[in-house]
Amino acid sequence: MQWFADVGAIKKPALAALDRVQYIPSSGESRLAAFVDGRNEWCISRQRAWGVPIPVLYSRESGDPVLTSESIQHILSVVKERGTDAWWTDKEDDAAWIPCNLLAPDGKSRHDRGKDTMDVWFDSGTSWALLMQSEQRAARPLADVYSEGTDQHRGWFQSSLLTHVAHQLSTSDDAPTAPYGTLITHGFVLDHEGRKMSKSKGNVISPNQVVSGALLPSKKNNTKGKQQQNKNPEHDGLGPDVLRLWVARSDYTTDVVIGPEVLQDAHNCLHKLRVTFRWLLGCLSDWQLGHAVEFEHLNKIDRIALLHLAVVNRAVSDSFKKYEYHKGKSCVGIGPTGSSTDMLTAANAISKYVSREFSAWYGEAVKDRVYADRPDSRSRLSAQTVLFQVYNNLLGMLAPLTPLLVEEVWSHTPEAVRGNDDHPLRRLYPTLPIPDQWETSQLMKDLVWLSTAHSAVKACQEKARAEKVIGSSLQCSIHLQIPSTEGLALFESYETELKDLFVVSGITLGHDARDEKACSTEFPIPGGGMGIAFVLPPPGNKCERCWQYIVQEKETASICERCKDALKYYEQACRDH
Repeated sequence: MQWFADVGAIKKPALAALDRVQYIPSSGESRLAAFVDGRNEWCISRQRAWGVPIPVLYSRESGDPVLTSESIQHILSVVKERGTDAWWTDKEDDAAWIPCNLLAPDGKSRHDRGKDTMDVWFDSGTSWALLMQSEQRAARPLADVYSEGTDQHRGWFQSSLLTHVAHQLSTSDDAPTAPYGTLITHGFVLDHEGRKMSKSKGNVISPNQVVSGALLPSKKNNTKGKQQQNKNPEHDGLGPDVLRLWVARSDYTTDVVIGPEVLQDAHNCLHKLRVTFRWLLGCLSDWQLGHAVEFEHLNKIDRIALLHLAVVNRAVSDSFKKYEYHKGKSCVGIGPTGSSTDMLTAANAISKYVSREFSAWYGEAVKDRVYADRPDSRSRLSAQTVLFQVYNNLLGMLAPLTPLLVEEVWSHTPEAVRGNDDHPLRRLYPTLPIPDQWETSQLMKDLVWLSTAHSAVKACQEKARAEKVIGSSLQCSIHLQIPSTEGLALFESYETELKDLFVVSGITLGHDARDEKACSTEFPIPGGGMGIAFVLPPPGNKCERCWQYIVQEKETASICERCKDALKYYEQACRDH
């Protein structure tokens, strides 16, 4: 005998309940609705040797089933006392399972317990019942999110909906709702060739292989000769965070590919994040919270760095709130391609920000100030103020993705940098409010033009480097020819900081060109027309401390005036201590 549930009567209210659910991806709505609309009955019984029993009794005389509210309540009372397994293990004629009104006059059982088990989808589909005990869920879906694979539109997603709607229709006059507020459907994991994983193909990848790094090339063995081959190769495994980062970087709304190449990319990304944090902690080793510089007193380049940070932080926060990691935006970028806003996963947006906007642009621009300025100089403190914000916000953005890395970073963070902040893994995200002044329209406009000039300078330097004119970036100065008055005014407002931004030893601006034989690159400027970036010889000799070519007189040990002042500061500090 099979047991069926008639779902035809609840189909219409069930479909109406789906209208109030958020779907990720949106295609999940039509897929689930189609399965619900196409079902009229549901076979809820199975003939298995294990599972949750259907609490039905059968008459030994007629074979008729007994399944009433009274019989079910009696059986439940016995289950609470003896446990579910007792249904299968107790003697067949145990009268304790039979309600008194069904017992023979002599008190013996005249019924047998059923052997059928509940369909596992009915069993799991009623898991929402555990949440009904929480009064905090009033006026809200019982669960914020249900997440499973695409096969669950005909399984758990559907069974949860149908059982919940049926329960509501039998207990309330209110319009039924789904037990979930958001339905997230993910794809399946495929191997690097796009094939479904199976034991028969031998292409199944275990999480331990990802965590240990076993799928990546082994560490290089420095042993020479025949002994170089290592029978037990070591792998550079970075732990569970690599697995988490791979998932976070994947578009889970479709099938996801995993293999050595993909994992190597995630491994490199995590390594870059770890190196970045190590550099940040080094730069903040002498930082005190009382050293923070107010926004209006920050260097302009530092303000733009906060703009970058604000944009990526806001995008990642929005992505987390919507569970749409695959639709996060990267921040507006300064790089070889100029200004852009790309659609990326939240994890990829963080990775791109760290690699491009922070490391390749801002990090390069502030190294000179952080390394060579006096510790108490306003320009260095301005840079450290921003580096502290980057450090703190990165911890918040990465806490849900790479908690072990965040834990490691926090364990190496000086008490002076920690301040009174809670542990990053105990904070609610976003951890810090983003001030409106970080995202002013003027900074946005300036960023576009600085971006084009930055790209032009780097392209021009590559030409000069290819022609053996310069080696390092500091071995040159830059002249920007800006024909328009509007454009010249903008770059003049940044003139004292352009040298740091371009990482060069000198900068000049003007309407006129310089050495026309020098390497040059055009770029668009405010007010229309094109500006030209020229690579010229540096203004002086190399400083042995900061490596800028700004020393005017050649000496045995050439030190620029700024570095002389910094050295005097350290000499005095040593004497004082």
